[in-house]
Amino acid sequence: MRALLLLIFINFAFASEIYMKYDVSFGIFGKVGEADAKLVKHENNATYEISIDAKTTGLANSLSGDRREYFYSTGEIYKDYFLPHLYTHRVERNKGGKVRVDEKIFTFNQRKSQIHFVRYKGEKGNISKSDDKILDYYAQNDLLSLFFNFSKIKHDEELYALIAAGANKKDGRVDVFMPSGSKKESLQKALDTKYQPYIVYINQKIFSSKKGELHLSLDENGYAKKAILKDVIFFGDIVGEAK
Repeated sequence: MRALLLLIFINFAFASEIYMKYDVSFGIFGKVGEADAKLVKHENNATYEISIDAKTTGLANSLSGDRREYFYSTGEIYKDYFLPHLYTHRVERNKGGKVRVDEKIFTFNQRKSQIHFVRYKGEKGNISKSDDKILDYYAQNDLLSLFFNFSKIKHDEELYALIAAGANKKDGRVDVFMPSGSKKESLQKALDTKYQPYIVYINQKIFSSKKGELHLSLDENGYAKKAILKDVIFFGDIVGEAK
């Protein structure tokens, strides 16, 4: 279910309010989830809000305990670049008739180059703080804003690293590879696109995909319609497509 987040990052750089719906499929199981994504720009495009509501469906919903995930990022827009002030990730799951909650909150202090991290866990309606600290690293992006800024981050290198709060627990590192030659052509075919494909490593385990290897492509507007999370468990890939 955590993979739903990685499969629905879309750059809505040219609109003030956008809604998208995604279906997520997983190998022999077919459709296993869906997600609703929303981007709103306020105050003449001076501030933004991104929200994603992701949930499992069908058999996957029963096996996951009605798992549902909420993602939210808000901040300012500077030269068309999203700068987060707050990022939250909340997971709800039914265990034994009780809804368990795990919520992570990242607050950005850009003046001090610090990120304050707080985590709450427990039963719904009765959660308590389990962690409260300043992160050892600073990032100008959270995991949501990073992908919404993705098409604006230019690099000449074939392989480069980015930092995002909410990614790798240790240092927020995300590795990006821009393939060329036959590898590029192969990915273009898999993603059904003529544009430059990317391989993004989130550097954390997602299901049994050790590094969270995500294949995606952006068009000339930074808009993606399909993404693939590679080599999950024993059944293949998780595929997310805009509907």
